[in-house]
Amino acid sequence: MRAMELSQILSICGVSGIVSGLVGVLIAVFLKRPLEKRVKENEDTSKKIKEQNKATMLGVQALLRDRLLQAFNYYLARGWVEAGERDNIDNMYKQYEALGENNVISDIYNQVRSLPSIPPESTPLKAHAVAQ
Repeated sequence: MRAMELSQILSICGVSGIVSGLVGVLIAVFLKRPLEKRVKENEDTSKKIKEQNKATMLGVQALLRDRLLQAFNYYLARGWVEAGERDNIDNMYKQYEALGENNVISDIYNQVRSLPSIPPESTPLKAHAVAQ
């Protein structure tokens, strides 16, 4: 009787092992497809975000360049830059440079930085009051 019980137990274990294995394979197959799909979607989303970040960075860089050139032209024509204006230019230039560009802008920036911080005596007070 004991031998029969042992064979029955082994038979039951074998069947349950096969069933467990099949269930495991089926779960792996069904989960693998959605997982691969999610991985692909995440890769696509990541690529899109990187492209958008690059475009945003280039857009900010272009705006800073334009704004710096406008300020440089104005201050060079005026012939002086007050301290607050110089701080603003320094900050814009620092951010522009951090984005990886500073070629021609650096030369003009240095010219503007060398301008005096007070208006020449011949400049009427109204002329520089409007610029503030």
